Amino acid sequence: MGYTANILNGTCIRGRFRCPRMLCLFFVCICLLGRGEVCNAQQSTCLERLKASGAIHAVQPSDEKLDRLNVGNASFSCDLYVQASAAKDALEDFRAGLPKADKALMDKVLLYPVRVIIDDPATGQTKQTLTVKNYSDWATVQSKDLTKEQLKLVDCSELGNVTIVGRGSFNPGFIIGDGLVFFSTKNPKHIGVASIHLMQITPEMLNRACTQ
Repeated sequence: MGYTANILNGTCIRGRFRCPRMLCLFFVCICLLGRGEVCNAQQSTCLERLKASGAIHAVQPSDEKLDRLNVGNASFSCDLYVQASAAKDALEDFRAGLPKADKALMDKVLLYPVRVIIDDPATGQTKQTLTVKNYSDWATVQSKDLTKEQLKLVDCSELGNVTIVGRGSFNPGFIIGDGLVFFSTKNPKHIGVASIHLMQITPEMLNRACTQ
């Protein structure tokens, strides 16, 4: 008896029976692996349905290749309903704009208002929580509170070491650096930074991110 997936609606049909989305994906992948495939058909289906719904721009050639390039091998298209290429572009804009204090790039990628949590370096406890409303606000935070270790961690970030979070929730997205920066994918056509947690960066965190 075959399985038919309806990924975006969260159901699949096995004959006349419906089952939850995660169980559906399990059966679909088992079926594909049994034929020597690796769930590429599932990714393609998610991308095509997102395109048909108008939720994303035109599918890029790299979207299927990059779709599971992240910690845990989750799917950008099936789990976050976004294109991997768009996630990559947002991450690269942030990586390029931050060290140069490039206002144009930062305005492009920061989803104002941005929540910023600042930890006390001595205790690791939250010292201050701010709402960054514009680039001027962010420039002040960056000049006063961003450390060279945090900047290094951002520089080492790439699609392959981000972690997808909030699947199926009201606020889905992905994080870099153990939660240093959260990119919201709530709007698939404008992925960007919704919150920043200026935490203490340990050598272990840098080692994980920078020695891929």
